[in-house]
Amino acid sequence: MTTLLALETSGALCSVAVWREQERFEDTRNVRRMHNQVLLEMIDGLTERAAVEPSEFDAVAFGAGPGSFTGVRIAAATAQSIALVAGAVIVPVASSRAMVVASALRAGKVVSVTRSRGDAYYLAGYEYRAQEWELVLDDALHSEWPTMLLNGAWEFVGERPVWSEVEGMPQWRGAAAVDSNHIAELGLQQFLAAGGLDPADGLPRYVSGDTPWQPS
Repeated sequence: MTTLLALETSGALCSVAVWREQERFEDTRNVRRMHNQVLLEMIDGLTERAAVEPSEFDAVAFGAGPGSFTGVRIAAATAQSIALVAGAVIVPVASSRAMVVASALRAGKVVSVTRSRGDAYYLAGYEYRAQEWELVLDDALHSEWPTMLLNGAWEFVGERPVWSEVEGMPQWRGAAAVDSNHIAELGLQQFLAAGGLDPADGLPRYVSGDTPWQPS
């Protein structure tokens, strides 16, 4: 029996989930920039509701970005601390994959779009193969539509870019809000397939062009 804690703070939502066999517990709030003020309280409340002690966690999954720079760091630091105390492994989940899963699409080629700053956005491409989303274009920072996406074969989910429309650009399918249940679903898959990481290795995902955060 796997007991998993999942955290998602990479966007506007602050979301916590506890999964244990068929039991699912979740607390999700739209707090904008107040994640650091409510996250620990939410974890305490949810673990009490689920009747789970921190020492019972086998794995702690978190939305690892790319996304809100501060939000991702909050989730990573919290997940590291809890995993270390619990003797659990940590499972960083790519936020772009979680966004595609949250879209509920089950076919085709999809690019996830997450705003970084100004007119720059994180893009990652996934294709649905063998009943799962396979990464085909890794997370990268862009300020215009990259040529490899301008063939009419792609759809995109996430925040609509402010860039000018060009021929062949992906069709927008709308926003896809990622919560802790999406992180838990992917985190459990990763844990069962390959285990997890030592808490110290559970770092945010950064892409070229960002300022990397290093553990102190």
